[in-house]
Amino acid sequence: MFVGRFNSDGTFSVEGKDWPSFQGIWKTNGSQVELLPGEERGTCEVLGKYRFRVEGSHLSFDVV
Repeated sequence: MFVGRFNSDGTFSVEGKDWPSFQGIWKTNGSQVELLPGEERGTCEVLGKYRFRVEGSHLSFDVV
């Protein structure tokens, strides 16, 4: 459904079918990742916090 790219410079982008693309800045704190929207925020104006886990080649997020 979604394709996400988390770059080593702390930027990210997420794209999905029938969804507008989303870009911004990311940082981790333990097993949580914080996503801050970039200049083109759309309707998202606040920091998003997610718990992440990696199982094999799959990355999963849970809203914190």
